[in-house]
Amino acid sequence: MHEELLHSISSQAPNWRKTPLQRKVEILNEMIDLVEDLGVNQYIEWSSLSLQTQLMDPKVQAVETAFEAIVLVSVIKGQLSRLKENYSSLIKNGRATPPVSTRIRKTSTTEAGGVEGEQVIATVFPLNMSDKFGPQGSWKGELWIKPNREATQGSCLKINTDEGSFNTVTVVLGAGNQGFLTVIDCLDALFVHNETVLLKHHPLRGYQDSFIRKIFAPLIQLNYFNAVADTTVQDAAALVSHPLVSRVHMTGGKKTHDCIVWGNDDEERKERKLRKEPKLNAKMTSELGCVTPWIVIPGKYTEKELVHQASHLAGVLNANGSCNCNSPKVILLSDRWDQKQRFIEEVKSALKEVPMTPPYYPGEKNRYESFKKAYSPNDSEITQPNNDVIPRTRYKNAINKTEDLPFLTLNVSISADGSSCTNNYALRNEAFSPVVAFATVNNLSDDKPTTFMNAASNICNNKIFGTLSCTVIVHPSTEKIYPDEFETFIANLKYGTVCINAWTALCYAIDTVAWGAFPGEDLRNVESGNGYVRNTLLFDHVQKSVVRSPLIDMGHLTHILKPPFDTKDNVVGVLGFIIKPGVSSFCQMVLPKWCCTKKFCGIFAVTAVVATVVILGIVASEEGVINTW
Repeated sequence: MHEELLHSISSQAPNWRKTPLQRKVEILNEMIDLVEDLGVNQYIEWSSLSLQTQLMDPKVQAVETAFEAIVLVSVIKGQLSRLKENYSSLIKNGRATPPVSTRIRKTSTTEAGGVEGEQVIATVFPLNMSDKFGPQGSWKGELWIKPNREATQGSCLKINTDEGSFNTVTVVLGAGNQGFLTVIDCLDALFVHNETVLLKHHPLRGYQDSFIRKIFAPLIQLNYFNAVADTTVQDAAALVSHPLVSRVHMTGGKKTHDCIVWGNDDEERKERKLRKEPKLNAKMTSELGCVTPWIVIPGKYTEKELVHQASHLAGVLNANGSCNCNSPKVILLSDRWDQKQRFIEEVKSALKEVPMTPPYYPGEKNRYESFKKAYSPNDSEITQPNNDVIPRTRYKNAINKTEDLPFLTLNVSISADGSSCTNNYALRNEAFSPVVAFATVNNLSDDKPTTFMNAASNICNNKIFGTLSCTVIVHPSTEKIYPDEFETFIANLKYGTVCINAWTALCYAIDTVAWGAFPGEDLRNVESGNGYVRNTLLFDHVQKSVVRSPLIDMGHLTHILKPPFDTKDNVVGVLGFIIKPGVSSFCQMVLPKWCCTKKFCGIFAVTAVVATVVILGIVASEEGVINTW
């Protein structure tokens, strides 16, 4: 069905690989201009269609619509801009943009990497002034390189001159739960791996086609990229198995992955895995999800810290109806932590203050019911919103009429050595629905935080499904007392991304770190996938990303939106500034609507410049730098 497209795109693969870096910078500049040209209204339209897909009325949920538009622009424009900066560095300096700093740590065979030696840790965020003054300016992002490997950059960009063997294309299977993921996956294949791309849209996200075509227009015109709609399973199978396809990259679920790689039939998959004979001839890379742990290290948290972190967790749980590959699903807590019960109560109280989200994702209702069935009423609780919470308004033309799902919270106990668990169903099955388990670790030998850390890393690595990402909540005083033990704990966690004191989805917003499963998953028993995206500095041997956030930070998502970001106009003002920064968009963001005419903004800009010059002159004069003005 897609024979002509595959031939036209694959035939241009050698030309794309040989395209000079300067020309690629020009293409990236064109794409950035196109991102800006879409403007506020088209991004609101794009995110409105997304909310309709999630069964919600975008006009009633106007603030959520505007926030989704901000995420779209920020992630896509950020990726394009950083790639442009990095390519420019390659042209000017003959190397990729270097990290802020590097350090070396000793590794051992007992850590997640399982290798004794030395490990380079590269600090890659904040990289410049824009990062430092952005919403995550107080955060720190690190790339941990595989032990005993150098922190080299850009080997994937080496031009291959063997044209005859590489007239192929990469097929990207679009994500279903977040629209921007598809765009990033395509940009990664094109500009990080130097491949031509054919995108197949996810059945839920076909509405993105026109917007993506506008942004990727320069690449479409040159036959380096194109996209096709989702049609039938047979068409999709024919597409990925085509001899011109050299790689398939997907963001989705393990079941879909295994059907593509090993075959649709259960018996066929089993036999092929035994023979180590995949049905898919192309290389498969993927991001498949995880039963994401949220580890709370015991400590003495203030009331403000405890309430903030509970609000952050509740807001994260509610995001996208808890249908994210990084939605927290197991909250690991110590039975010796004095504040454990209070923290759980605060999280549940916060969940009661937010409306339920319609179950839009395929199979969501059935997965939810399977968890209800797996746990008795004594070990589970339905958390209904309070009576004064205004329900979300359904999109009137939505076909899916399934009732909204209240949060299902589960109680699980697991021994410190992981040998016994009251019910491990929630630890081994990804819910992808509004379900979360509070797992208490018992039989700890003492109440030291380090004892809990050792138990938590063992449980996460050996008893919980997946290796994609996890969050660690730690009080600064605890980390200060146990700095070496805490870093060893982070090293022991077998996850592609570890975020300290914040949700790992916020790490995805940092394009200089990498996003993907911990390296080394067996294709026959894959859990979170193989390969990684983002990594705009083009590091070659990434083991994991480690991102550090303050315990309380404005960049954290909370369960209730706080002023000034609780009204559509304010959020749209920020959206306009992100799309196209300038005096006019800045005024529209910070000043009342009535004064944001072009004439007023011009007068305001001139006044601001003059005032700044005068003030600087006075200050300099007072300090004796100059004697006259």
